[in-house]
Amino acid sequence: MTASQSPHCNNGHPCPPWCITGHSELCRVHLGAAAGIDAPRILARPVHAGRTDDEPQIIVCGGSYPAGLELSVAPCDAGDLAGLLEFLAVATPGQHRKLATAIRAAAAVITGTEQR
Repeated sequence: MTASQSPHCNNGHPCPPWCITGHSELCRVHLGAAAGIDAPRILARPVHAGRTDDEPQIIVCGGSYPAGLELSVAPCDAGDLAGLLEFLAVATPGQHRKLATAIRAAAAVITGTEQR
């Protein structure tokens, strides 16, 4: 955007510079461009709910709607998540499943709920 262009707006509020959403009364969420991988389809994009009481997040989603998975990460934690994914690149699918089981078990211990 140049200085002579008016800023993109969402219901009268300026959008972040990365917002690519064509806003309407029904769409008040700021969405940035999505990028990721195709097989399996996993995407990451900046998102902001458009309210002043929350902060932009990085949304990482995979699968297809409505059965897909979605993880919201604060920008300050995105580097750690990216590093973990790079670290896991050398692991086998079986090791990935084993780690997934361990993560679910750790959550179940804390919450006292059954793993899924």
